[in-house]
Amino acid sequence: MMFWKILLAHALTDFVLQPGVIALNKGRVRNLVLHASVFLVLSNLSLLPFFSWRSVLSLGVLSLSHGVIDYLKYRIEKRHERDPWMIFLGDQVLHLLGIGAVVLLLETRTWAPLVDTLVATWMNRSVFLVSSFFVLIIFGGSYFIGVFCRGFLVPSDSKGRPGIERAGRYLGMVERSLVLTAVLVGKIEFIGYIFAAKSIARYPEMKDKSYFAEYYLIGTLTSISIAFFGGLLLKHLLGW
Repeated sequence: MMFWKILLAHALTDFVLQPGVIALNKGRVRNLVLHASVFLVLSNLSLLPFFSWRSVLSLGVLSLSHGVIDYLKYRIEKRHERDPWMIFLGDQVLHLLGIGAVVLLLETRTWAPLVDTLVATWMNRSVFLVSSFFVLIIFGGSYFIGVFCRGFLVPSDSKGRPGIERAGRYLGMVERSLVLTAVLVGKIEFIGYIFAAKSIARYPEMKDKSYFAEYYLIGTLTSISIAFFGGLLLKHLLGW
């Protein structure tokens, strides 16, 4: 319960009550202090039933770390602008780890169940089996499809096509993750929706360039096939 209350305070601070002028100028100490102070107030309000000087001190340290993490994120974004989503994800993971550490500190009775859960998870064969398949199919599939489809590329007669850089690779990763999940949960029909949505988005290019339709089908069907048959194999190994 305590974790979710602090998480709500974090979500309100980062996504609801953070003005754009602060979000874009985390390099200024004043903005960082104001942002961290909002989180400090909200997190303390969320834990009023558990109020103690220990909780206030712990949340104060957490608020300070919140500001430090945001400052580091700001500095990294200035130097590396190619993958903002990865920076954002790393930022949020660090915040969640900080919240988890505070909860464990304030609720010492949660240590034993947590350790038991971690040990049970580490000894569970299915966890590593599922993780291996997802990594191999989603990320390994990107390399395989890239190499496989390279021989079907047709030289472009244009100087360049406007679009989102590396979007195809990311779309393929999302596509395989959705297909693999659909197979595991028994929602095979969902694969048709994925294919239809992707085809609608690519329709203008397929209409204007006949060779693109063939290239698109080769890449998409290969990607879906890897995830589909990989999902069937995973279900068989899991005994589902």
